[in-house]
Amino acid sequence: MKVLTDRELEALVTLLGDEDRRTARIAREHLIGAGERALPFLAEGARAGDPLIRGRARLLLEELRQADLESRFAAFGARSDADLDLEEGAILVARIGNPDVDPTGVSAALDQLADGVRDRVPLDMPAADRVQILGRYLGAEVGLRAGGVEEPEHSFIDRVLERKVGVPILLSTIYILVGRRLGIAIRGVGLPGHFIARADLPTGVVYLDPAGGGRTWGRADCFAYLRSVGIAPTDAYLRPTTVRRMVARMVANLISSLTQRGEEPRAAQLHRLLDVLGTRDGGG
Repeated sequence: MKVLTDRELEALVTLLGDEDRRTARIAREHLIGAGERALPFLAEGARAGDPLIRGRARLLLEELRQADLESRFAAFGARSDADLDLEEGAILVARIGNPDVDPTGVSAALDQLADGVRDRVPLDMPAADRVQILGRYLGAEVGLRAGGVEEPEHSFIDRVLERKVGVPILLSTIYILVGRRLGIAIRGVGLPGHFIARADLPTGVVYLDPAGGGRTWGRADCFAYLRSVGIAPTDAYLRPTTVRRMVARMVANLISSLTQRGEEPRAAQLHRLLDVLGTRDGGG
């Protein structure tokens, strides 16, 4: 298939507004065939002065972006659980809100947070103390705090890193990814209606509540939370959550957010992402 030049792609976007429907249809088909290369030209067309070009470009842009997103999620979900990376998954979810999210920018922001913790912990500090300092730094000093699921931006890692507000699972994700940069093994724990992190240390398991300012929890605190929401506590609730289910839960939060905002068609599109991930989960 011929690779279209930039000038040809610009011309095809203009032809979307042609009064001859056959011409507009052919232009649309060529733009679809161009795939990802057509996206910036359609984005420009979506700001055109001609309302017909603007409207048709916007519709096609959304269609192509959704197809690209589903393709990315399908490729991610097709891998084994052992091969799934949480940082990659969180950035993939962020693409739902911003298709042009910069992965290197997200990585750099996480590196900077890790440097802040590293400056506060001597190399010979016991692991349990390092975990406490990580929680205190991210919670009290950086100011990461909980935001409601009704706001979509609270589920996008780039925006959470920028605004310091996120749903519990995104805050936990940041703790996990910062911990990874420091050599601290932290994993997520999906409690009903809440999400925390756990560090498996030589001295035992320590839980962190990122939505509660990074304070540490013990097993008794976890059980107290479960009782507070009417659930008989068992250790089964404290098992680590897989990356696949964490990413699915992020998407489920967005579905809940969009549904609350009356954006059911967009929420329905996100259900397809859960299908290609191979799981459906609740929010939190």
